[in-house]
Amino acid sequence: MSKIFFLCGKSASGKDSLFARLKETLKVKTIVPYTTRPKRAGEVEGEAYHFTDEAKLSKLLGEGRVIELRQYDTVYGIWKYFTVDDGQIDLQHNDYLVIGTLEALEGFVRYFGGENVVALYVEVPDGERLKRAIERENMETSPRYEEI
Repeated sequence: MSKIFFLCGKSASGKDSLFARLKETLKVKTIVPYTTRPKRAGEVEGEAYHFTDEAKLSKLLGEGRVIELRQYDTVYGIWKYFTVDDGQIDLQHNDYLVIGTLEALEGFVRYFGGENVVALYVEVPDGERLKRAIERENMETSPRYEEI
């Protein structure tokens, strides 16, 4: 049986940069998660996320296909992030690299079993994370500093 390598850490810890480098060098597949938040400038449907709405999320929950679900109460409203059992994952034939939070990792362990999930935790000092978060927002056409 294959493994899910789960890269996790706090926001702006560098997970995305590390994920991109690992994805280039390792022979693993990735899993595209879902979100109800609006697309940011430059994001493309199906690359970093599948962008969806509450109605689709409710349908997937009713079908028992949601692997893990998190929600964040932002200044722009509640945004939900989740992973769906939608055919992307075949542990009989492939290893996977996933990026997410500790909460998402717990959902993967519950769904797939601890023997199939390997946690890789990235830790960065809070001051550095705040600096990175501000730099990320500075790249937006309409920065949302309140989100930080």
